[in-house]
Amino acid sequence: MRRTGIDTANSKKNRIYHIVYTIMAAVFIFMIIWAAAANRGQSPASLLSEGKIPFDQGWYLEDGSVVDVNHLNKISSLEPYQEQRVYCRLPEDLKEGISLCFRAKNIYYQVYVDGELRYEPMRRESSVYNKSFGNRWNYVPLYHGDAGKILEVRFHTVYEGGRACIDNLYLGAAAGEIVGVFTGKAVAFSTCLLILFVGLLLIVVDIPANLQMHKNHELLYLGLFAISIAIWCLAETSMLQFYTDDSRLIQLVSCCALIMIPIPLALYLDAAFGFKHKMVVPGICGLSAAEFVIRTVLHFTGVMDYHETLTFSHFMLIISAFLLLYSILKKAFREGKSKKKNIYRVLRTIGFMVLSFAAVIDLLRYYWGSTNDNAMFVRIGLLIFIMC
Repeated sequence: MRRTGIDTANSKKNRIYHIVYTIMAAVFIFMIIWAAAANRGQSPASLLSEGKIPFDQGWYLEDGSVVDVNHLNKISSLEPYQEQRVYCRLPEDLKEGISLCFRAKNIYYQVYVDGELRYEPMRRESSVYNKSFGNRWNYVPLYHGDAGKILEVRFHTVYEGGRACIDNLYLGAAAGEIVGVFTGKAVAFSTCLLILFVGLLLIVVDIPANLQMHKNHELLYLGLFAISIAIWCLAETSMLQFYTDDSRLIQLVSCCALIMIPIPLALYLDAAFGFKHKMVVPGICGLSAAEFVIRTVLHFTGVMDYHETLTFSHFMLIISAFLLLYSILKKAFREGKSKKKNIYRVLRTIGFMVLSFAAVIDLLRYYWGSTNDNAMFVRIGLLIFIMC
């Protein structure tokens, strides 16, 4: 009885501490929100980007016909590996310290000012690389003396029917545009790093968890699945270019990460939910291994690189997403009949369903060609999954 009385007294005392701490936190949060709302100003990124000029209009071909640089693949005379040239006149009031800032996709290119080569990205060669640069941010320095001169971009595509483009075209300070890319992708980049950390943590935790009598590598498979998706999402943010300056390597990482997703997902589903049909896991793993072998042989023989055979990965991902949805819904329906509820299973079900739908949506967006960020919804799905 005496111990119970002491516990009750401590509980009441702790409740007072909780109330005091909550009041302190509420006061500080109110102060911060009030200060932020009352003293809003321009961020350093917006100050650096001040005065930038959109520069995606006024481009034309050698014959004088107008061209949309955002959709270079729609030029009727365009053929893979055949040089094409587009032109645009620079403004008469061009200031010193201005750069031509743009993102290039699936093309090789050089930038000229009045016939003088001003910029060409380093082209590293290796049989490991895909055929193109992939997505690459570029910042070409211009000078006051370039005002009114003709800017020329010579390029050639490497994929027939590929989505080749030069977009996000601006005349402005390179520093401002780089900071703008970082701030615009900060949440996506941080989410990917979080998922990567969680995946590594799950793999480490799997070691002591399996020192017990009944071994179950559910955590290991989930960790490998999370790492594969996180690496793919990191590559798709195009932020890694600012750390390596090798966009061809980043494109290769993106393609390889997609190949690595289905096997740990299938093994995790089998460990967590179990499959009635014993051939499901061998089937998924066998198809994934066959995809790896076929795509690798085609890549190194020069027939089709990893980027050209992305459809194989997308097919496997669609199968995996529907398999995931089927397993979760079947498990949820089976447990729904039981009176015993498990909040962890409910949250896990919600998280994986959101992730499955997100993967399907991003695949559809890729084939509709309506995006320059192929992993946006997957990142959101991953974030919701982590929260769950």
